[in-house]
Amino acid sequence: MGLSSEDPFSYVASTERLWQDFLEPTTLVLKDQYIAPETEPTNWLYQIGQDVTAIPQKATSIAFEKIENNEPVEVDSSTSTRSQNRHLFYLAHPLGARYRTDIPPYYLTSVSSDTLGNISLETSKSRLGKYAFKVLVSSGRSWTDNPLFHENAELLFNVKQKWANGHYIWADSNNKQVAYEDDKYNQHRLVITASMKADFRDALVAAWCLKLWHDTSESSQAKSKYMESLTPPEEMLSNRGIRSMNSIAGHGNLAGLA
Repeated sequence: MGLSSEDPFSYVASTERLWQDFLEPTTLVLKDQYIAPETEPTNWLYQIGQDVTAIPQKATSIAFEKIENNEPVEVDSSTSTRSQNRHLFYLAHPLGARYRTDIPPYYLTSVSSDTLGNISLETSKSRLGKYAFKVLVSSGRSWTDNPLFHENAELLFNVKQKWANGHYIWADSNNKQVAYEDDKYNQHRLVITASMKADFRDALVAAWCLKLWHDTSESSQAKSKYMESLTPPEEMLSNRGIRSMNSIAGHGNLAGLA
């Protein structure tokens, strides 16, 4: 017999089900192409198709998948699990995107009905050269939609750098902190400080990877590597090579990164 509206335990049961849908705060670590809790480094939760922190970056689209261990298997007479990946998003940084007006330079497209929608990364820069970000979501949109984004996309996260320690703080649309970035131990770590639903955390982690891709691709090291690639090595030590490099440097803002 089911619980009725007059059952004294009905509210408790529904509240327990609600909180079961929420994930507790945790610290996630990105290592190469895998993301795992700091306390369980081999319990991979997410996988990306390419290391977004490596230089040089050549991809224009990178898969973002959620790893689910939900299929029991027998291995040498002991119970184990087989990992299954669920594709959630594509991270995108199209060629020449910074010169286009129809799409942002960095964004996520949804390939699963379980996500919040398509997500864009809007960047701004202060006079002191510090980046700030707005993460905007177009609910209900996926990679098959045209256009990909609503004209008035909703704010999902604000990402700003805290001057005291240099950490980037992630806050939700109500300006409540939900996470912060920490490069402790020379690792890329996302410290999630608030409980949240699974689809919200999926979007948070995917957007964090997108921001790391932006940080890598827009870094001075990546730009230097790109400019070096435009001049043949044998010309580097010649006067012609020096003139070529000077010319490239002078047009660096126009050339940008692929």
